Amino acid sequence: DEPVNGLDPEGIRTIRAFLRSYADDGNTVLLSSHLMGETAQTVDDIVIINKGRIIADGALEQIIAGHASLEDAFFALTGSRPGQSCIVRSELTKALTLPSVWIIMVILTAVDLLFQLQLFLFNQELIANLRGDGTSVVNSVPVVADESVFGDYVASIFNPAILLPLLSTVTAGAEFRTGQLGMSVLAVPRRMRLLVGKIVAVAFQILILGTLWIGAAKVLLHLALHS
Repeated sequence: DEPVNGLDPEGIRTIRAFLRSYADDGNTVLLSSHLMGETAQTVDDIVIINKGRIIADGALEQIIAGHASLEDAFFALTGSRPGQSCIVRSELTKALTLPSVWIIMVILTAVDLLFQLQLFLFNQELIANLRGDGTSVVNSVPVVADESVFGDYVASIFNPAILLPLLSTVTAGAEFRTGQLGMSVLAVPRRMRLLVGKIVAVAFQILILGTLWIGAAKVLLHLALHS
């Protein structure tokens, strides 16, 4: 059952060669897998099961006949098509199960909170020294209160955002290190759909972080202005 799950490309090739050698010696190997691209490179015969029912059973060439790949044959036989949303959901789930992704997200959030804390102290001093004409003095520097509050509020959110490329870098590195990148390529042969899925998944992670950062900025700004 999924013998190449979690293996790197070298490990996948080793398992494939072993299974082929064992079968070529006259033995039978029953292989269960969702990785259709890899399965097509390994087996002689295919059994396709959909919703608990066998819908196709025969030689690999017979099953694929008339289709570009085993994946196309599978979706033609099951009457469905792989949706982009499924790829995105899979990529997002995979990314959020990688410990290093959570670690970098915590680090980025900590950096953002550091910016927010500095702004909180700045705004406290600004309010304490607020004048009737709408100006104030912070660290002996005169400032226009409303412009300063708004500008610093936006900057405190977007300044940490320059570190967000680290998130995609760490995610890609973790996938490569754990062998999940190779599995993704095998599971989704259409490279463009896989790339789009990964981009959308990372964008969703960034959206989550951005929402947390904006929420923290609003709370600290409210506390500073009403303290």
